[in-house]
Amino acid sequence: MKFTLLTPFLFLFCLLLHSIAAAPFEHPRLFIDQSEIPAFQAKLQTEPYSTWLERMVKTVDTEKEVLNTEDPYIYDVAYLAGNAGFLYLCTEDSKWSDVAWKACVIVMENEEFTLDPYSFGLTRAANLKALTLAYDFAYHGWTREQQERVNAAIYALMNNVSATMGYVANYSTASNWMGVRWGSVMLASYAVDFEKAEGQRRTPAQAYQWDSINRLRTHIKENAFSNGWNGESLGYFNYNWSFVGPAMLAFHHHSNMQPGEVIDMLMPHMENALHGVATAALPILAGGSAGMKPDLSDDNLNMYASHLLGMGLELYPEEQHPYIKWAHDSFFNAHLRSHPRPWDIFSFFYHDPETASINPAEAGWLNYHDPEQGITLFRNRFQDENDTVFTYTATATRIRGHSGPDTNTYRLFGLGVPWIIGGGRTSELAAQTNLFPSYEATKQRGSKKHLGVLHDFEFLESGGGFAHGSGSITGVTNHHRKMQVAFDETLGVEAAILIQEKSDDGALLRICTPEFIEFVENENGFTLTALNGAQLHYITHSDYPFSVNTSKVRYGGATVRHNPGIRYLDGAYGESIAIDISTKDGDLKYALILQEADAPKPDYSWSGDTLQVGSKTLTLK
Repeated sequence: MKFTLLTPFLFLFCLLLHSIAAAPFEHPRLFIDQSEIPAFQAKLQTEPYSTWLERMVKTVDTEKEVLNTEDPYIYDVAYLAGNAGFLYLCTEDSKWSDVAWKACVIVMENEEFTLDPYSFGLTRAANLKALTLAYDFAYHGWTREQQERVNAAIYALMNNVSATMGYVANYSTASNWMGVRWGSVMLASYAVDFEKAEGQRRTPAQAYQWDSINRLRTHIKENAFSNGWNGESLGYFNYNWSFVGPAMLAFHHHSNMQPGEVIDMLMPHMENALHGVATAALPILAGGSAGMKPDLSDDNLNMYASHLLGMGLELYPEEQHPYIKWAHDSFFNAHLRSHPRPWDIFSFFYHDPETASINPAEAGWLNYHDPEQGITLFRNRFQDENDTVFTYTATATRIRGHSGPDTNTYRLFGLGVPWIIGGGRTSELAAQTNLFPSYEATKQRGSKKHLGVLHDFEFLESGGGFAHGSGSITGVTNHHRKMQVAFDETLGVEAAILIQEKSDDGALLRICTPEFIEFVENENGFTLTALNGAQLHYITHSDYPFSVNTSKVRYGGATVRHNPGIRYLDGAYGESIAIDISTKDGDLKYALILQEADAPKPDYSWSGDTLQVGSKTLTLK
């Protein structure tokens, strides 16, 4: 169904119809109705849902111990309220409604945030969302007095989050702050109850719905680019949509829309956003959760992608569901525990056993491009955590939100390893993979004013291809980078990437890799060896004398708060190895060859500007 110029009127009309028909004090109603509970609970007795539920029960059973601590972290308590409420909805076990209630009491009585209308808005919004979910899910497990108390708290908190995000906030409409703000308000407006007089057509909830949905439309338009890539990064997309997504799902549910119609109506530029997520992220384990992605902008390496993909199984067009389902399952089935935030709930609600699961490669998802970001993704296959993904970003546009020094740079994952990474949540340049005019320049901070240009790109059926971009955030003049990415079987290796750096004054190329990677210099370059034995070979062109130095740099720079470091498998690492390679008069040409563990030395040779790997010839445009 395609919406045209009548969209705003259709949208308001849908809301009005819902408001007239809705009855107060009927729960659950955000994402599922009471009449649907028997079928939903029956689904949970079948696989894979029973296994998923068992995992979630085990996780939340551990998390509820936070209630016994003297000064619990308010986020932990808020997340527990939502998760425990959901488990009550699934099981009708009063144990979980009791846990949800105890968590809600702590949230409601929290003086630092909940009761201070000028406090840190992101925390207040998280508390509002937590109370909303717990109220809707655990409603029938509470007494009337408990119901009324939480309902009143939701209304009060909805009012003050709507009014202000506090003294310390980003009020730019493009910032995820506004998605969090209006997403939490909109979600609450669909759950909060008002006594309705006989014949009354409206309740105060409608005013919040009309206001927040229009503000969200504006926010989403500015927050994401024309092909759906998030302007703040994939990690902030995931966080922001932990508020925006549930709000849109509540709107979708109450407007009786078909899958995809909310996207089509309110944010058509987001139609390919989950394509980008599925292509970029890999189900590599990190701290019990499966999900790693390129650390662009000022973001880290981890991403709980199944959260977005689970919501996509309802919000996105049905023709995408088989591919989203395949991608979702590759992450969700690999998790060792449930997420502490109430992010898994959408997988339970919207994962349909009747929906086919089709490999996203069949939809052409091996590659992705967003013109405003200037990003190109190259992936060799959709199979598992060992797939290879090469990411190039020109960073041609920045929004008034989170951003980092990632102009004209690249990242590489493959064979279950983050090989070439960025600097994490910082504007410092030290841990960035890029070309620098001097060693001293690596100690500087990047400026948001310096943007790049994606001049040309080409995608191949194999997932490989070509990209040419330019620009510098490090101070290099006239820096152009060309990349040829190959995944062909004739290579005899996992992947081969030919790269050319050309500039007026680039003195050194810095490549950053996690500290758990072993670095060994050799005659023609160096070899990186991962914990699993896989290897990445850097091979310099014979025209460029090889000179290298290494040092350690802190991942995330000086950032302490919200700096998780490099979380990988069951470890967390604080540093990267910075590998500095000298250029020849500002230029450099080299190859990256990726191999499985115990593979024989790669068969390669240079001939002029071409690289022969196995029986495959790579030539830059």
